[in-house]
Amino acid sequence: MSFEATKNGDGTPISSFILTSCAIDVLSGFLSGREISRGSKKRSPNLGQDYMNFLRKYMRQYPANKTYKALRGSLVHNFSPRTDLLLIHANSNLHMKQGKSWVKKVLKRGLIINFENFFEDFITASTSYFSDLQKSIDLKRKFLKHYRRFGFSGLKKTLLS
Repeated sequence: MSFEATKNGDGTPISSFILTSCAIDVLSGFLSGREISRGSKKRSPNLGQDYMNFLRKYMRQYPANKTYKALRGSLVHNFSPRTDLLLIHANSNLHMKQGKSWVKKVLKRGLIINFENFFEDFITASTSYFSDLQKSIDLKRKFLKHYRRFGFSGLKKTLLS
């Protein structure tokens, strides 16, 4: 990977994890065709399920339920990971490890996610999603359904009319 997660290499880039997790959330809406906006009175009960379905389809190496609750939920709502999640960067050798004795003590059946791996996995997942989108009429229909409600950064509505 050719970028540094933080300017000086110190600390964990929490905001980078949050933004990547939010990007997963956005793509999960297009994958599902979600039309109901967050905060509306007709709130969809499947927002979390949509996120987990995206992980199950495109980022299978991440346990969907734990990743949704420990990463997405805790970071977006509390700006802090849960105690069963350790977020790191510049340590690819520890990515997704669970078996080390110190990890067991710290995380209690937790998960370690290294940012550079997580971001690279997201790029691969989003590339796969957009490749599938080009080939699938059903995915195109869902994309348009969601797009008509929420839009999409950099995409002109006239292109999809």
